[in-house]
Amino acid sequence: MTTRAGHGFVSTVVRRWKRSHARVLTHGPEAGLSPATYAILLPMLLILGMLLLQAGLVFHARNVVDAAAQQGLQAARGQTASAGSGQMAANSLISQASPNIFSGTPSVSISRGAATTRVDISAQPASIIPMFSMPTIHAHAQGASEEVTR
Repeated sequence: MTTRAGHGFVSTVVRRWKRSHARVLTHGPEAGLSPATYAILLPMLLILGMLLLQAGLVFHARNVVDAAAQQGLQAARGQTASAGSGQMAANSLISQASPNIFSGTPSVSISRGAATTRVDISAQPASIIPMFSMPTIHAHAQGASEEVTR
């Protein structure tokens, strides 16, 4: 039995598949995305991704600043502690936790009185979005200064 070229089993299956999927294969309005659509969607998706990353970076920076304020308070409020020891503890936590998360050096200020100790930290998170500066993050912690009573 001889068959002509293009009339075998495989070509019959291919022809039937092409006929049944003709709407998908045509170049109509629902054929797929055009390059103009990609040119509009791609930058929007990139910006959305960068905004999500920036939000995560700011959230992490806020947590680091809060933890540094608590660490500085714990170190500065002890009976024999000083404001300098609290400042060293806060700066140490910031440099160990995330050394490159802030643009510039965070400002750590500690005031230690006879009754209370207060730690204030201000820092500006780094921006991954060009030409966009982030607002400054502020954290404070306050607690009673320890003293020996007789």
